[in-house]
Amino acid sequence: LVYILNEMAGQTAIVFCATCASAMKIAVMLRQLGFGAVPLHGQMSQVI
Repeated sequence: LVYILNEMAGQTAIVFCATCASAMKIAVMLRQLGFGAVPLHGQMSQVI
């Protein structure tokens, strides 16, 4: 992921995650690596 984002320097990307928790973890990791990252999730149940 970091390699791809570095290759796309100056551009915008959306990273899809399986869970809200993983979205939060990825955002924290990317921020620590110097990327601007904002986690977006709906906190919605997956029950049908």
